[in-house]
Amino acid sequence: MMPSPPWVRIALSPRAQSLYDVMEPSQQKRFWHIVAVIRQAPEDGAFFMRNADGSMVRQMTGANLHVISTVRMWPIGRVLLIALIEINDWQPWSVN
Repeated sequence: MMPSPPWVRIALSPRAQSLYDVMEPSQQKRFWHIVAVIRQAPEDGAFFMRNADGSMVRQMTGANLHVISTVRMWPIGRVLLIALIEINDWQPWSVN
């Protein structure tokens, strides 16, 4: 994993970690580029859902890689929790 800036630690959920472990190196590189963007502006990104505690979960996309994350306060400090990683191409909705 790439080092985090001092104000935030990066944590991957078990589901996100299992997908990361099987991603190709080019996809892992894209993942870390997306995470770098999220670290600079964690409030940016598309709304994905709200957690039970009301905190916002957001999605940031780069090409066909989607990173779903939320910022959490844990005893160790501020954590960027990568909840889910999705790899899929965008499919347009039918215009019919």
